[in-house]
Amino acid sequence: MSMEKVNVFNFESIRELCKEYFQDIVARKDLAYLLNGKRVRFVDKTGRFGYAYFGDFYFTSMGVMMLITKDVEYTWYHEPDYLGDSYWSTVPVLYAGVETVFRDDQNNPMFTGDIVTIRRGEMKYTLMYRWLPELQFPGLMADNHEVLLESGDKFHIEGNVFYDVKPEHFEIYDYWYYLGHNAAFLYHPNYCDGPNDEDLDHALANASRAPYFENKPLTIEKYARMYEPGNETLQVRDDDVLFCFAEGPYEGEDGEEETLLKFDDMQEVEGHDNSIETVFIDEAKPNWEELENNVSRFILKAHRNPEIRYVVLSWEKTFVYKPLSNRLCDLFRPVYDYSIANIILPAHVMCKFIGEDSIGRD
Repeated sequence: MSMEKVNVFNFESIRELCKEYFQDIVARKDLAYLLNGKRVRFVDKTGRFGYAYFGDFYFTSMGVMMLITKDVEYTWYHEPDYLGDSYWSTVPVLYAGVETVFRDDQNNPMFTGDIVTIRRGEMKYTLMYRWLPELQFPGLMADNHEVLLESGDKFHIEGNVFYDVKPEHFEIYDYWYYLGHNAAFLYHPNYCDGPNDEDLDHALANASRAPYFENKPLTIEKYARMYEPGNETLQVRDDDVLFCFAEGPYEGEDGEEETLLKFDDMQEVEGHDNSIETVFIDEAKPNWEELENNVSRFILKAHRNPEIRYVVLSWEKTFVYKPLSNRLCDLFRPVYDYSIANIILPAHVMCKFIGEDSIGRD
């Protein structure tokens, strides 16, 4: 394997790069080139490894890595942060290493934080893989020195130091806690293939199951992101916020102002006294710029409050003029494009987007 000089990637330098390019990150510029297109690995709140390119995350003041995403696998865990005025989701995850130029004997890419065995002639080293700021190449973390990779070495990934994950680290990240797991591997090289001691066997068993949570990982309630009106596919809850279009205000018989809510008859909402968000529309002469702004404000408000479920009430039967109905659907396109998980759309809206993506948009 060529030992050509490559850039140095480590936890500290990546954090500094995030500070330096923070405005570009928030502006969603393509910055993957800054790490030569290599991926950063993280642990998510469900207890799994995930991967992101530079520019798709930043660090908070406590060192927690905030993933910027519209992947529905992660948007359920959105916590509003610096991108509160955009449709992107920001999700706290734990930094767990960076991809390097090397691969192991199974052709798996080697990430810092991996526990790696190197066979070098009659020697066998089992240590944590890392990249020190002052070194050109990554190596293995020994007691008081670095075991640098050499041509002819054979590598094998045994596991990873990110086992025994502490859920509280999603609030205040203790990166050094995980590096401390490497202490179990410090006193090997092992010569030839003699028997390993019990401590090493136990440590390798732990490393092989990484990422692993000491306690059960965080789980949140997930629900269908669309429903079919009238088919009992939605159970409205008392704490749901409903959305619908409305006309008015009009002067009622008693002189009070009234509005006419424009949504299909739904048994699901009967008997409920939910808060309702309304956007006013003039069917005869809709002001599309104003409608787009008002719906956008609703979507952003919902996105800033991920703990609340928002249900958009169907208007497919109420607005019989199809071009009008279809154009109203398009106002909710960001909910689909950015996988905003706490806004539930009626099926006729969601299926329109699914269909367009299946056959291509005009």
